[in-house]
Amino acid sequence: MVVSGLLLKKELVVATVNGQPISRLTLIREMEKSSGKQVLEGLIGKTLILQEAKKQNIFVGKEDIDQEMAKIEENFKNQGQDLNQLLAFQGMTRADLEEQIQLQKTAEKLAGSTESAQVQAWFADLRQKAKVDYFKEF
Repeated sequence: MVVSGLLLKKELVVATVNGQPISRLTLIREMEKSSGKQVLEGLIGKTLILQEAKKQNIFVGKEDIDQEMAKIEENFKNQGQDLNQLLAFQGMTRADLEEQIQLQKTAEKLAGSTESAQVQAWFADLRQKAKVDYFKEF
């Protein structure tokens, strides 16, 4: 019973300040206020790309991701910077970056181009055709 109480407290309370708790719900509400719309639009975009990739049977393999990671790492190294440090500074992990690369490569394959403007135009068309129902306003 004590163990489950401690686990529940960790789920409900994210920090205490001089003994006063800050709840997870308060944190989530504040995060929604500050960047909820942006995060939601990112999630919608990611979902649309992955849905379209599944529909068209498009897949980006680990080999493609590893090649892109190597290029990125080499570019940073050539500039005298460490990729891991920069990721940590931005609150990201290598896995986060790999996920972003996979999503970008998937969008490029779906758009049939690596040109940013063409990928953006393809995505804008995909987004316009999508049926998105919002249940919360930000």
